[in-house]
Amino acid sequence: RLKNLIANDNKINSIELASFLPELSVFQLSNNELRSLSCKEIFANMPAISKLLVWGNKITSFELDMPANHDLEVINLNSNLINNVDLEGSYDNLETIELAYNFLQTLDLSKLVAPKLKLINLSLNPLIKVIFPDLDSFIAMEFIDLVGTKIEELILVSKESKIKDLGNEKIGNLNYNVVIINNIKFQIPIGTKIIIQ
Repeated sequence: RLKNLIANDNKINSIELASFLPELSVFQLSNNELRSLSCKEIFANMPAISKLLVWGNKITSFELDMPANHDLEVINLNSNLINNVDLEGSYDNLETIELAYNFLQTLDLSKLVAPKLKLINLSLNPLIKVIFPDLDSFIAMEFIDLVGTKIEELILVSKESKIKDLGNEKIGNLNYNVVIINNIKFQIPIGTKIIIQ
């Protein structure tokens, strides 16, 4: 039975799932020409998928539409053309969200419930605003990357407000600031104002 479907570096521009793949765990179609992705269809036909890896395509919008108890742990949509994302909902097993190198300007994560979420990578988007859920709900969160965004104010909600500034760092031409907020490491543009409510 098929457990890994890897079809990178082809010219695939659409997906038509005619068969049910109950044991498929890894779905990887990176560096192709996909313009859209129907999560509803993917998760209906591949109920055991744990890694959805579709970076380097031409996808413009993404809606995570799946049951809360689904096995999905990793979403990698880096290097697409995404300007609209809907991550509203509860996802019991989700650990990683990769959305770097896209075209997001605003992102609302306030209705995202993912108790195992450890990493959110939003770097190198023209983001000016991200709405996060209450930081206290990020039980497992370790790292949020906002390097190369245009965020000037980082507004966070938390009952506690432990902030530790670790100083500036550099990757290539990008200078950024590293701060620890409630045990979560944030990489943010230098000069970003942190507001905790």
